[in-house]
Amino acid sequence: MISFFLYSWTMTLLLFALSFYITWVTFATIYYFISWIHGDLLPDNLPGGEKQRGGEWKPCILEMLDFASAFLFSLETQHTIGYGSRQTTNECPEAIIVMSFQSVIGCLIQAFMVGLVFAKLSRPKHRYFFNSQLYKSPSQNLTNIVSFFLGPILWYLVKMVLCANETNRCA
Repeated sequence: MISFFLYSWTMTLLLFALSFYITWVTFATIYYFISWIHGDLLPDNLPGGEKQRGGEWKPCILEMLDFASAFLFSLETQHTIGYGSRQTTNECPEAIIVMSFQSVIGCLIQAFMVGLVFAKLSRPKHRYFFNSQLYKSPSQNLTNIVSFFLGPILWYLVKMVLCANETNRCA
């Protein structure tokens, strides 16, 4: 499994932006579909249409004109920017349910992305792995069991005990 921590910063920021745009467009499509099913997008039922001016029609979402206004409503819902004149009414409970679901999904995406960026900023720069064989460096008389590795090794605690029976010429 590829870890999100191994992605470059460019890919991480692209994932960050795409996760928001995908949810905005998805929920905008759902809101547009709800308004279309309810009949809010018919010319007489649109804001400024005869039925709305006469008070005969109550739409699911006020000021829903087209897909662009559905997209703005989706963005405003997910980030709690504020609706201005665009808001749900009690006419369509399905729009209210979708709106509350989008708010929860938006909070989860933001928490995931903040956690990902924070973990990426706080992770160590170098990764290590252990060789299958122990060998000595002839020039420095050092034992090498660790090599550099850029990979998904996280939080290893190693304790090493070396036992040797060595005899020199003087003994």
